[in-house]
Amino acid sequence: KDHYEEQIQYLQNPNDEKFIDYIQFPVDTVQMESPIWIDQLGECYRLLKESPDTRRAVCVIFDPSIDYISGTKDVPCTNWFSFKIRNNKLDMSVVMRSNDIVWGTPYNVFNFTLIQEVLAGWLNIEVGQYYHFADSLHMYANHKSMANTIIDENFSYVETLIKYQIRDARVSFEDWKKIESFAEIFESQLRSNILPDIDSTHVYTISEKLLSKILDIPFTFWKDYFLCWLGYGLLWHRPFEEVKSFIDNQIFLHLDKNSGFFYHLAEIYSRKSKLVPPYMLVGDEKDRNFWDNFVYYENIK
Repeated sequence: KDHYEEQIQYLQNPNDEKFIDYIQFPVDTVQMESPIWIDQLGECYRLLKESPDTRRAVCVIFDPSIDYISGTKDVPCTNWFSFKIRNNKLDMSVVMRSNDIVWGTPYNVFNFTLIQEVLAGWLNIEVGQYYHFADSLHMYANHKSMANTIIDENFSYVETLIKYQIRDARVSFEDWKKIESFAEIFESQLRSNILPDIDSTHVYTISEKLLSKILDIPFTFWKDYFLCWLGYGLLWHRPFEEVKSFIDNQIFLHLDKNSGFFYHLAEIYSRKSKLVPPYMLVGDEKDRNFWDNFVYYENIK
């Protein structure tokens, strides 16, 4: 499951119980006959809307009634996160029992800060501070060489990315519901129509239809988000030569060239093809740094 799909599932309220761990929490009824599912993020929105000074806007992820007795090894690393409004800005705190600094933390910070932005948009306020607490911040032994390479590398991926324009992910609650509805359709269509055993003509037809819908999204951040997700899905599941033309002439054409999404997809594109993506001005200092960084990633795979 790629991180675009995961992020949407963090923000949705799906009925599929395999996604319940992310954002919904089971509470037994008084009769103890069946669980009811609570939309925790929606409750945080309601609490903060009704009382901006509340300290009760908390989402609990770790569920003892499931995670202590289920026998699964897939226990949530996140215990809980909370929201507070301070100086008319939305602060977020996240507490994790366990956090892998190499593979886990980058995804966690992206996922959770995007949730913070979305909720701030619902509340029509600015984004405030983000606090990340990890009880066990660790690195696995097989990542030691990779970590040493990152530490020794002069290139700063973060410093390069922040040169690009940061897009605002905040939208109103009403607009978010439209994005959420589209995400459900998009994810279902993408998941069921781009697998390797599906005819390439059908894949192209579905991709064109999804692209047309994406281009109707009026919010730059979310339009680029879904464009990148579509490109990522095609590159991951289909032969490169089959999807190259569509990605070159459609997805890269419409992606904002100054966004982090553009450069993220460009990196995936190059890993699959060993080619420089279209619209990349390699002579530019910004892009030369990017391709130096790409070589560095290739060396530590």
